[in-house]
Amino acid sequence: MNETHENGTGMFGGADEANPLMRIQEKMGGMFIAWGGDGGEFTGVPLVESFDEYYAEYAAIRQRVGILHMPQRTVVKMRGSEACDFLHRMNTNDVNGLKVGESNHALLLNQKGRIDVDMIVMKVGEDELWLEVDQHNASRLIESLDKMIFTEDIEFEDCSDQLEHIALHGPAGVKLLEKLRTQETEGLSGIELWEHREVKLHGVDCRVYRRDDAGSLGLHVLVPRDALIAIYGEMVRASGWEAGAEVDAEWAEKRREGLRGRPIGWMAYNTARIEAGTPIWMIDYGTDSLPAETGIIDELVSFTKGCYLGQEIVARMHSRGHPKRILVGLKLDADKIPVAGSAVTEEKNGESAIIGGITSSTASPLLGNQSIALAVMKWGKHRAGSKFSVVAEEASIAAETCTLGVM
Repeated sequence: MNETHENGTGMFGGADEANPLMRIQEKMGGMFIAWGGDGGEFTGVPLVESFDEYYAEYAAIRQRVGILHMPQRTVVKMRGSEACDFLHRMNTNDVNGLKVGESNHALLLNQKGRIDVDMIVMKVGEDELWLEVDQHNASRLIESLDKMIFTEDIEFEDCSDQLEHIALHGPAGVKLLEKLRTQETEGLSGIELWEHREVKLHGVDCRVYRRDDAGSLGLHVLVPRDALIAIYGEMVRASGWEAGAEVDAEWAEKRREGLRGRPIGWMAYNTARIEAGTPIWMIDYGTDSLPAETGIIDELVSFTKGCYLGQEIVARMHSRGHPKRILVGLKLDADKIPVAGSAVTEEKNGESAIIGGITSSTASPLLGNQSIALAVMKWGKHRAGSKFSVVAEEASIAAETCTLGVM
């Protein structure tokens, strides 16, 4: 993921189209990074890195509610009488077992068993599925599935210019949405993991699914693009946050009486999701990865369903016991943070041997700002409690493997 710490839309091609909130978020103090891009140019999707209050944004995730716009996500709709059965035969998870209102996390593999597309699958109706994917994968997903259709009754719709994703992370997420909900629609109290509901917010039909990817309650709201500015604004107002507000007794009283939430950026979310042990597609695993290497295979793969594309390789790997490498957590004995791509090494016969690599890293507020990371490690070197070294800020730092997540 390309990144920058400067404001201004000039570095992003088609910024307003890729992120309709960008100019508003700039006025709110947002600083941006580019998700994706080509050849080092900042042509990717602009998303807020932070609103220059990182610790307050992180605290909102853990204690109140943080509002995160995710313009890098989109939805592909599948419709037709054979849509569910067809996707069940194509991806790694159980689609036919889903009831309307349920969802799961799944992969589309290639014939070599490596990951082609990562998706959230929502069953919206008996003949309709919503597949949430990275913006850069929408056309690939449609092309890959379309070429497998012979006579099935299925049609696809790329909703990249129709739907936007706003994630609410934190224990007060339901309370915030209740402030916006039109009362004749179903509320969100008691929503279960991977459940999704249609809810009218600020008079607009939206869909909300639950995935606690940051280690707190996570409500993911799919909003019509033409209502994005209004709904995002209402969420921010309902949270009790005001841009440039004067911090005085009146402001403090209003914050105490309100939800004490706020808009957040990628930096705070990234810290929280690494603490929670949530890997991200194209950051911690990608198109060169096998499902067994992701560290979350039980979330991604059903071993009780029938055949699907790439299933023989997955089954063979499962029966043989383990992959050659796997994603795990690391704790570092210092506050220095290794960058993605840093080697994990061990001393052997007086020489340093590479046995893994860092994919994500952060300083963990939960551990007193101790550095933690996700890393792909050789099998046998991945077991919790194993001790190695990592280069961080030009220093060799002792590190210990752990399970994904420190919560």
